[in-house]
Amino acid sequence: MRGGREFVRLTGVGRLARKPSFMGCGTYAGLPRGEHMRVSLIGGMDRLHRHYLDEAAKLGVDLRIFTRSENNLQAKIGHTQAVVIFTSKISHQARNQAMSSASTKDIPVFMSHNCGVCALRDCINCIKGQLKY
Repeated sequence: MRGGREFVRLTGVGRLARKPSFMGCGTYAGLPRGEHMRVSLIGGMDRLHRHYLDEAAKLGVDLRIFTRSENNLQAKIGHTQAVVIFTSKISHQARNQAMSSASTKDIPVFMSHNCGVCALRDCINCIKGQLKY
């Protein structure tokens, strides 16, 4: 426990993130088991945009990518089941916006200092394993 909150170390991913809330019966946030999980990626490199999408499609995830700070970022990530933040390639302002939006809507946040395709794959596998999707 740190500061009264429960944290979980993401193996192979890097930083500590707030432990997500779980839902049972094979669903998360009201999605049936057969539908794709929606994940928002904050950060990353523009040149890897296509590779991020390809990797997410292989894992059965609908990925929305925001490689830089955008207007009304909080509303754009509001309809996702999880948020992945690549902290090495995003501004503090965008990270803080994503964190505040996710915490108000009770969306789990996974942070990684790396920004490669393997880091995204590890984060998505960790999300799928922890959310029981």
